[in-house]
Amino acid sequence: MITLKNHGIRYAAERMGFTEEQLQQFDLLVYTRGNRPDLFDGYEFSDYEVPAKYLADRRFAAIYAEAKKHLGTSYVWGGETPARGFDCSGYVSYVLNHSGLYSFERTDCNGLLSMCTKVNRGSAKPGDLVFFEGTQDKYGATHVGIYLGGNMMIHASRPSVRYISLDNQYLKEHFMTFGRMPDKEGQ
Repeated sequence: MITLKNHGIRYAAERMGFTEEQLQQFDLLVYTRGNRPDLFDGYEFSDYEVPAKYLADRRFAAIYAEAKKHLGTSYVWGGETPARGFDCSGYVSYVLNHSGLYSFERTDCNGLLSMCTKVNRGSAKPGDLVFFEGTQDKYGATHVGIYLGGNMMIHASRPSVRYISLDNQYLKEHFMTFGRMPDKEGQ
């Protein structure tokens, strides 16, 4: 039996020994779709308007207000601040902690998942977290974003913080679960 893994083209660029400058150029090519939109899936966005009805939820409005401040912030492995850049879990931890709703130590995807109650897709609501598995050679949750409703999320991924549709084939293949953070008392 043969098992194939699709790591994506950036994985190949990294394994080919691209320098950091070449990887940055590659990220720019991907970000601008290299004047070849037919080669890219078209599910990522630098701009998205969250429906006003979702913002009526004060909890979600607080989370989203903080999340959108950091659109375009560079992706940096291990990053946890706007000044340094974010990785996925650093971004989500930062947003939740700066929304005024939570206070916890920065944690990884599995740490965030352990704080959540799992929610099925049909019950997911804006402000829930979206977890993915198998995006790295690690066990459990390996990527996380913040659900915006309407099958959209905001996340930190190369090259920067941006919106993405959950219709993205890669995300569909790696979807794990939605998770709901506990309500802070009095919220």
